[in-house]
Amino acid sequence: MQDHHHDHPSREALDALFQPYNRSDLPGLAVGVAQDGRILYRRGFGLANADAGVVNGPNRPMRIGSTSKQFTCLAVMLLAERGLVDIDADVRTYLPALPALDPPVTLRHLMTHTGGIRDYLDVSVLSNGLAQLPEEENLRYTLAARSRNFPAGQRSLYCNGGYYLLALIVEAVAGTTMETFLRREVFEPAGLYDTVLWRDDRKVLPGQAALHLVSAAGGISRFVYPAIIPGEGAIISTVDDMLRWLAHMRRPVVGTEATWRAMTTPCRYADGTEGIYGFGLVRQDYRGLVTLGHAGGVVGGRSEVLSVPEHRLDVVVIVNRSDVSAIQLARQVIDRVIGEGALRPPRAPDADAAALAGHWLTADSRQYFRLAVEQGHLAIDLGGGPEALERGADGALRFARTDIGVLEMRPGAPGSDGAVTELRFVHCGNGETARRVVDPAGAPTSVPEELRGRFASDEAAAEALVEEAGGEATLTLAGRYGRTRHSLHRLGPATWLAKPQSLPVNPWMTVTLDGAGLGLSTTRTWDLRFGRTG
Repeated sequence: MQDHHHDHPSREALDALFQPYNRSDLPGLAVGVAQDGRILYRRGFGLANADAGVVNGPNRPMRIGSTSKQFTCLAVMLLAERGLVDIDADVRTYLPALPALDPPVTLRHLMTHTGGIRDYLDVSVLSNGLAQLPEEENLRYTLAARSRNFPAGQRSLYCNGGYYLLALIVEAVAGTTMETFLRREVFEPAGLYDTVLWRDDRKVLPGQAALHLVSAAGGISRFVYPAIIPGEGAIISTVDDMLRWLAHMRRPVVGTEATWRAMTTPCRYADGTEGIYGFGLVRQDYRGLVTLGHAGGVVGGRSEVLSVPEHRLDVVVIVNRSDVSAIQLARQVIDRVIGEGALRPPRAPDADAAALAGHWLTADSRQYFRLAVEQGHLAIDLGGGPEALERGADGALRFARTDIGVLEMRPGAPGSDGAVTELRFVHCGNGETARRVVDPAGAPTSVPEELRGRFASDEAAAEALVEEAGGEATLTLAGRYGRTRHSLHRLGPATWLAKPQSLPVNPWMTVTLDGAGLGLSTTRTWDLRFGRTG
């Protein structure tokens, strides 16, 4: 790959796009853009470490988070090429301590997030917050799981826990650590000499850019990731190495042609619907173009590493602050490099936007979401801010995201006041009804006295307390290593939205309360049950 700027008409447009991050007093990002293997753009912006005053650059080691997942899958596939693992075998073939499930969960299910098992990382953060956990806890949560989100193969819900198991399988079968296996079998053969699997943030890799939380008021704090995540997201790399990797994917020296075909083919759900997730790689539509890659998010940083195959365009954005979206920036790079003429034009405004705007709750999976109107278009907010919805020729609203899979919504008939009160909500080919609920943003609301009290869950290794003081209802979850506190806001009968008061990550969680106990549901964990203890 040639290492120089190519004079391209988009250079100035990209300089303008990244100018807001060109600061000497804040963390920022590094970016690289290549076409046909020729570098169009490579620059660093802002500080690698807000304390030390060192700057970001395209050769600066940075955490890439879940962008790591494709490397875990490739490790599994290299073992499969050698006949050492069968990706359609029950995971218990390699990890016999796991609980038996019917239908069984396979390595393919884990790689495509279609296994339905609980995500230990999500469950742990709900109760422990961002407290540091010993690595053996990762597996303990999985072994303790007595329930799952759905039977294997039916749907897709992002599951870091599945990738922890994949790393354990690679280590057990290969007889070495993930660090050594990836270095020997993937990084060095592909020429990624500045890429390393680094599983513990408490030990600093020399020269590595630090992660930073940036508050709404502008305050900056350094952050150390609290979990040990070898297969889920532990890789540290550089923009330059990730550009080499994207170029390598077009003409791989690591992995057979059949392996790469499998890696880049999206899964299918039980009803035949095609998903977007392959083996650690996501195939999506962006303005009429196919993109292939994977984003990453860690607390205090983000990444997006993707290619646009039709244009042989590679884009890498790695951010080391919590308040900047690498995904949005990568899309804006595509807009500027490929140009509006080659992209699908923005669609017409939604005539029914006002009739659908508001707050919604799904009947079975208890997912709360908001439909908002952004410049005449409907957008969905699942807790991280509004994101654009696509509209099919059949009138259905569609949304696809790495961690959720494919969503489709079909509005019911409007009432006499013009407002729609029901939606047909289809998640990964599985349909249910979503109904309009009250706006939970009002003052925290009370919980009936008979539903307050203490609850416990062996699966979550946590206790829950629902109480009320001064008209404010709260939920406190206490795990073995930490606790989280949430304010409760009523959504409907026996259902509340829990908003975290003590977490820098901001998941929405619905809480259902009944005589037997309470159920917690997030976008990654459905109906985690806590039994009443007093």
